Amino acid sequence: MDSATPEKAAHPGDPLPSRSGFELPDAAKRKKPPGASAPSSGKEKARPFHPCALEKRS
Repeated sequence: MDSATPEKAAHPGDPLPSRSGFELPDAAKRKKPPGASAPSSGKEKARPFHPCALEKRS
């Protein structure tokens, strides 16, 4: 949560071109991953937990 707070606070800080440019792309990339990352993370975590993965490890 702390990571998202500084990014949002930096948005209003347009006076900083260096930070604004870095925060703009960062925010756009972070907004996309949350939606695709959530399902991806769930599938990745479910794979190792699946019986198939356990059987292969055994």
